[in-house]
Amino acid sequence: MSVRTTVHLHPRLPLCSAAFLLTHFLASSPLCAQEPSAAAQSAIAGAAVFGEQGCVACHSVSGSAGSVGPDLRTTSSTTDVYGITAALWNHLPEMAARMDSLSIRRPRLSAREAGDLVAYVYMLGGAERAGSANAGAELFRESGCVRCHRVGTAGGVIGPALDRIPSLRSPHGLAAGLWNHSGAMIPKMNELGIPYPILSAEDLSNLRAFFVASSPDDDPVTDSPGWVLPGDAGRGRSLVERQNCQACHTIAGLGAGTAPELAARASRRSAEAYLAALWNKGPAMRAAFAARGELPPSFEPGEMADLFAYLQSLGYFQTSGNAARGAGVARTSGCLECHGWGADGRAAEDLSRITPRPDVADRVAVLWNHLSVLDASDPLQGNWSSIDRSEMVDLLEYLGAASR
Repeated sequence: MSVRTTVHLHPRLPLCSAAFLLTHFLASSPLCAQEPSAAAQSAIAGAAVFGEQGCVACHSVSGSAGSVGPDLRTTSSTTDVYGITAALWNHLPEMAARMDSLSIRRPRLSAREAGDLVAYVYMLGGAERAGSANAGAELFRESGCVRCHRVGTAGGVIGPALDRIPSLRSPHGLAAGLWNHSGAMIPKMNELGIPYPILSAEDLSNLRAFFVASSPDDDPVTDSPGWVLPGDAGRGRSLVERQNCQACHTIAGLGAGTAPELAARASRRSAEAYLAALWNKGPAMRAAFAARGELPPSFEPGEMADLFAYLQSLGYFQTSGNAARGAGVARTSGCLECHGWGADGRAAEDLSRITPRPDVADRVAVLWNHLSVLDASDPLQGNWSSIDRSEMVDLLEYLGAASR
């Protein structure tokens, strides 16, 4: 089976520079919290914003246009929001100087626009870079998926064509698909004599890369919601309570205790390992619901984004940040050259009293907005402190913390 791995920009939308895209986030004006539906990022909207800013002057996508900045299709830092934000922050002074030299207006984005742009950059290839499409194609055949599902030109027609479901390209869309679909798959697999496949985190990364590479139009930008960023932790907690997850799981010591502790920081799963566990434990979890005489719930991608955010707030994931460490990053990374801490009279906002921002896109935009206030004559730019991805995870957690 041949696997296509080249992904192009949407033909209806202009190119734009990565730096400008990212800087457009940073440069947002005072930000409002996103409405609940804003968890559904739009790659189409992000591509439109991306194209309107003239980013093509510096950055290319798949080798097209500018070459001053990195190609967004091949830059490994674009695989998730933390890598994107860290890369942009570290290059803010350079990007500001370049935009000024090219007479490019420094952009400003809302939180919603920031989320859309993150979805666009992610959809340009993060899923493919995280796995092997060839390995995914082999697994698709060997696990028996091909008997029911079609990808490309090969496969069965019992289930849907997996390369034609855009939501499977995003982490939370894939999580919803894995959980919801297992209920219908289990009896059908039993009927056909197909063993229920146990998948690893690597397997899921490879399968997702295979689905993306085999997309019929070879284009990552669709009208479907992106579901790339974590959702709202408060809504995720309400979802857990509403669905009575504590009938089996313990959470911070509360619950039945027969299933794994969801707040166990020792697990520190990757997102892919979480998805694999969701799939692998599907039969057992559905059997537990049946034993209680209950129907298992179905989840929309947005609900999965909220659930992810809640588990992240409990320290469940490798990307679970720590607000106290994030405050330390803010104190030691040069932020206090401009910001106050404890009302010490600095010009910028007192970071010890910063308003919590529950939406991840809002936090990202706050950082990226620094682009609009950088002064080329400021000596601080020559001593700009870099922040690595793990530090950015903690810093974003600090910006979103409900209390200090």
